[in-house]
Amino acid sequence: MEPDLRCYYHPESEATSQCDRCGDYLCDDCVIIHDNPHLCRTCWAEVAPSQREARHLKLLSTFFYIYAVLVAVGAISEASIWLRQLNMLAGIAGSREFDQMPFTEKIHIVRSMASRFLYRLFLVVGSIIAGRSIARRERWMFCILVAAFCCGSMPFGTALGVLTIVVLVRPSVKTVFEANELDRLRSESQSR
Repeated sequence: MEPDLRCYYHPESEATSQCDRCGDYLCDDCVIIHDNPHLCRTCWAEVAPSQREARHLKLLSTFFYIYAVLVAVGAISEASIWLRQLNMLAGIAGSREFDQMPFTEKIHIVRSMASRFLYRLFLVVGSIIAGRSIARRERWMFCILVAAFCCGSMPFGTALGVLTIVVLVRPSVKTVFEANELDRLRSESQSR
């Protein structure tokens, strides 16, 4: 640095470095060293949120994969209970209790088991796809829908769903998803 250069923010102070982004000269009090580049306050204010959001999206992606594993383990343990219940129903078939049980109640038991299984299956598959989509910054609406479905699964699903919605509805995050979607559509149309 040449000795006659002055800090952009403090003209009375001698500049000791330069912003790697905009080129303004900075004194020791003004320079912000972040991931090796030297940045001024203005550039730092522009760069920091995007890096924070990138970290949030990376965490969300990881949390969706973990959540998918947790739901799958829960579904497997619940499926074993369902199998025992079905075996019990089949075991009492022909007995007086089973014969007296209304047909609608039998259907209700099977329907509730099937709907819970399908809900869990959707959560597992949806969470895996949402985790991958968040990592790639694509399918914004799908990720919002999966987050909304996760909210119905207390307590981890609710926390993950609310956190995901809070992060994804930020205008800057939505803009990143939209830009990636437009780039993907352009590259698909050019390859045709």
